[in-house]
Amino acid sequence: MSSYQVEGAFGRSPSIWDELSQRKGAIKDGSDASLADDFYHRYKEDIRLSKELGIQDFRLSFSPTRFFDENGNETVEGIHFYQEVIQEILRNGLRPVVTLYHWDLPCYLEKKGGFTSPEIVSFFTRYAEIVAEHFSSLVSSFITFNEPQCFLGIGYQRRDHAPSTYHTFEEMKRATHHVLLAHAHMYQVLKRANPHCEVSFVNTMNVPLPIKDNPLLLEKCRQKLFSIPKDETDFYSISIYLDPLVKGYYPEGFLPDNLKEGDLEFIQKSRPDYLGLNIYTGTYFTLDEKNQLVESSHVEKEEESDLFWLKRRPGSLYYGPKFFYERYRLPLVITENGGCYRDNLEEGQIHDAKRVLYLTSYLDSLKKAIEDHIDIRGYYYWSLLDNFEWAEGLSKRFGLLYVDYKDNLKRYRKDSFYAYQNIIKHWN
Repeated sequence: MSSYQVEGAFGRSPSIWDELSQRKGAIKDGSDASLADDFYHRYKEDIRLSKELGIQDFRLSFSPTRFFDENGNETVEGIHFYQEVIQEILRNGLRPVVTLYHWDLPCYLEKKGGFTSPEIVSFFTRYAEIVAEHFSSLVSSFITFNEPQCFLGIGYQRRDHAPSTYHTFEEMKRATHHVLLAHAHMYQVLKRANPHCEVSFVNTMNVPLPIKDNPLLLEKCRQKLFSIPKDETDFYSISIYLDPLVKGYYPEGFLPDNLKEGDLEFIQKSRPDYLGLNIYTGTYFTLDEKNQLVESSHVEKEEESDLFWLKRRPGSLYYGPKFFYERYRLPLVITENGGCYRDNLEEGQIHDAKRVLYLTSYLDSLKKAIEDHIDIRGYYYWSLLDNFEWAEGLSKRFGLLYVDYKDNLKRYRKDSFYAYQNIIKHWN
């Protein structure tokens, strides 16, 4: 879960999402995350429910807005809050997996240029130093950044997400380089504090899926996933971020003008211990009469969800890991995967058969990938709770637990909660 989506605004400084939520029409259902799921006060209940579910890891994010006030001064309230949360996770026999940035940048940093400013690297380095000082003995698994495709590509280009400001192609290349430099500094800080901790970097993607078993089609789908779009302003590409991080070079045409001697070597020395993949869906492709890759427009009704872009495509959790492992040869963890459906609360029960089908079919595909010797180390369903779904607001539900926003945020176990609980018990 991410801090902004579940915690509520208690005891923190403003983030770029607080600012965006105040703009008329920015959040589709008109809601905001000032209360969200109130995880800030109810974390013990939610951690207990996680233990009941049967999971081994509890993934959460720290918010930098709890470590720094609106003027950039360090505060201690966030440290104390997250120490209590982590201790509660450990008391319940779970392993905390902490993401350090899940989109909630402090407003004062965005006013200074956000990720286009070199100051952002110093900020995240200092942030990591605070985390290392207070949490390195409690947390053994960290994620530096979650989905640069979204917080850069959608926030700075498509502008559907915070901060919803436009940046030029050259500025976007600088921002990408700053993210990778910040990751490298954070990696080094965390490893110095605890050489045995694992540090990752998470990407998301829409997986190109072959509509039939054809070697040429399979290869073209693989190439499609890592290709640079013809529209060079699209920073949703995987290669822009992972090629310099893992392979040591930027794709052609994406070399940033703020690249300094030694930067790429420093970045590559901080390559992740595993790659985190957020995989929700894919797009079917076929070959035309000239053997060129073309999108297949056929969509089955049962594949649709409550979000237009999220089709139930279980093959995504086979081909996505397969393509990534073949290219980067690093262990993989599925850090997010989940289905968004319209749930109805009826006499205290939620019969979410479509989410159950989504979950079981995707995990069948993941099991096939594991059987094919793809090095997959873990899987996290997104998400435990219904929560504030960014620009969609509170109306879109991903959770295994239903949150009743009309009745004191009461939690209800959905059928999918019990289905996943049963899968965990019998997984081998």
